[in-house]
Formats: sequence, structure tokens, C-alpha cells
Amino acid sequence: MKNKIFVITTAIALLLTHVAVPIAGFDPVFAAATSAADGLPKPAISRALGALLLPINKQVIRTFKLDESDQGLLVLSVKPNGAAAKQGIKAGDILVEILGRKVHKPIDVESWLGKSAQRG
Repeated sequence: MKNKIFVITTAIALLLTHVAVPIAGFDPVFAAATSAADGLPKPAISRALGALLLPINKQVIRTFKLDESDQGLLVLSVKPNGAAAKQGIKAGDILVEILGRKVHKPIDVESWLGKSAQRG
């Protein structure tokens, strides 16, 4: 069962969908090495959130047993005490929107949060 969660702070407003995906002990080096061979997109580190993000495609949906309708970025891991952890974002969450804008690639996160910080 999924829960939609709105996380609102002065700097970040995120729409998250939490999914039960066991990713404990995730090793980003392993993911980077295997993603091209098995059809998974390359994960990317979000410096703005302090999280490792994976764009959702059909192979990600199959591999992590997500809903066919899931879109956005799968959170693979979160840096302890980073911005994502402080907002309650956990491994297995799906980032759908940031500041009311849909996200599909990790660069979207950096872009929207960077623009927000410049205005703020």
C-alpha cells in the first residue's frame, strides 16, 4: 500500500509516494556497474537532497516491483543528517514533484531546488 505524503518546509516542498522496497545495504558502486548491462538507468547523487536517485523506467518498475503507473525518481539511499533525511525522505520513496513541478531526471531536483534557493 502506498501513502502520498506532502513535505513542506521553507525551502523544499516535495510530493512523495512511499513504497515498500527493501533497499537496506544498497551499494551505489554496484548499481553504477550493473545498470547499463541490465537496462537500469544510471543512478545519480543529488547534492541538494543528499540522496541517491534512480529515474524510473520500465526496467526499474520490474526490478523493484513498483506499480506500472509510478513515475519520477526512486530514492535508493539517503545520507544521514542530509536534507532528504531531515525531511523524512527514506530509501524506497518516490519523488514525484518538487515545488509543484514534476521530476523525471535527477538533474530536475538540482535545477528546481537551486532556483528556489536563489529566490529565497
